[in-house]
Amino acid sequence: MATDSSHLAHTAFDPFKQNGIYQITTKTQTASLLSKQLSTYLKKQKVPVGYLLTDSTFIPYLSTFQNIKLSVKLAKPKLRNSDFLILDALEEMNISSKLAHKPVQELTFTQLKEVQLISAIFSEKKVMIVDSWLDNLSETEQVNWLLIFKNFVKEQGITFILLTNSEKIAEHSDYTFNDQEVKLNFLNKKSD
Repeated sequence: MATDSSHLAHTAFDPFKQNGIYQITTKTQTASLLSKQLSTYLKKQKVPVGYLLTDSTFIPYLSTFQNIKLSVKLAKPKLRNSDFLILDALEEMNISSKLAHKPVQELTFTQLKEVQLISAIFSEKKVMIVDSWLDNLSETEQVNWLLIFKNFVKEQGITFILLTNSEKIAEHSDYTFNDQEVKLNFLNKKSD
């Protein structure tokens, strides 16, 4: 299903213009460096960027609920009564209200990724950068995450940029790029 990007023009890599799942293989750069470059590039384009990263993006002394509420408050300061929506979304991910009010460190790895996703969605992020943690999952777990991502692409118009070398993910991605193609795009955009 993945489309090789070699026939696409350099300007075709504008994932915020075409919703979908993009895979960028990280053969010559580290995923963290590429993630920083992508983040900088997208922020310059004024695209709201969210993250599903190996390392937690949460404040450790706050509860899961408080972390999500803080990110929502920063993104949408005028939104009122977000508590019910947040707790409902956590419950959908099988995170009980009791667990939601405990420190974020008590979550499992999978729950932490789900909470990162919920937080980004509630904060209205339109592009999600997912670093290489997917590489460490089984093929079944990778496919399950891809199904979750595809649902958000379809239902909410979110774009996912996956920084991974997984062949299984490449099969299910809408487009695949290598990090050198992406680097060329950054250079071309700067000179435009």
